[in-house]
Amino acid sequence: MLIASPTNNSTVAVPYIQLQGCSPESLQGVTFDLSNAVAVVTNQFGQLLGGQFFDTNSFQYTTDYFQCYDIPLTNGLNTITVHATDLAGNVTVTNFNYTLDYSTATNPVIKLTWPTNGMEICGSSFTLRGWTEDASAVITASITDTNGDTNTVQGLVERTGVLWVKNLPLAEGTNQLTLWVTNSAGLSSETNISLVKSDMTLAVTNIDGDLWLPTVNVSGLISEATYSVWVNGVQGTNYGDGTWSAVNVPVSAGGVASFDLNALPPAAATRRPAAT
Repeated sequence: MLIASPTNNSTVAVPYIQLQGCSPESLQGVTFDLSNAVAVVTNQFGQLLGGQFFDTNSFQYTTDYFQCYDIPLTNGLNTITVHATDLAGNVTVTNFNYTLDYSTATNPVIKLTWPTNGMEICGSSFTLRGWTEDASAVITASITDTNGDTNTVQGLVERTGVLWVKNLPLAEGTNQLTLWVTNSAGLSSETNISLVKSDMTLAVTNIDGDLWLPTVNVSGLISEATYSVWVNGVQGTNYGDGTWSAVNVPVSAGGVASFDLNALPPAAATRRPAAT
């Protein structure tokens, strides 16, 4: 049994870990126990992830991947005992040790995915997306309009580190946005960008296809008849009558499907693209 992340006998600075590993043979199940200074918890279920490899020499499926989600840690040594049961009922037991030490923490990393600095955004509100390495981090965003009015909105983080701040208001003119991320150790980082509210109408009104598929067809509205429309990197068709569509648009990976919609003028170099 191999644990790919986090590395065995490592020191971490986050109170939850996602234990990821694999077995050299097919499994029927994985469970784990947790022992630390606070408690002993047993028989917790892990998840088989699939993605088995078929060995053409042995004609068998091998290398079964698994993950044990959201394992809580406490200060000091934490021992995780993984029980992997193969298809014949044989059980392999292995111990893995992790030390929680907040003194090793550094200021959190912020990677802002959308929107980007200087972007023109359509509509009166938007959702910010990004990434940080601590799934337990506290996310806060504030946005200030040209009159000095400020709105503060709390965000959230997925276990993968993807962060969201929903329904941030967007006023006329230039808006100044600050995003703060505070990790489990109490250390903070911030990033600042400027955003402009666009007068254009640009929206998605229909998604044709199941969001678990790799691609879907998307359509919507646009107020500029000559602008080109792009969705997740795929150019759509602007019909010149206030509507547009795009086919075979890739669906973003992960638990939440995101569609980044951009409109570009004929002379794209003379104006920033509007987005929604």
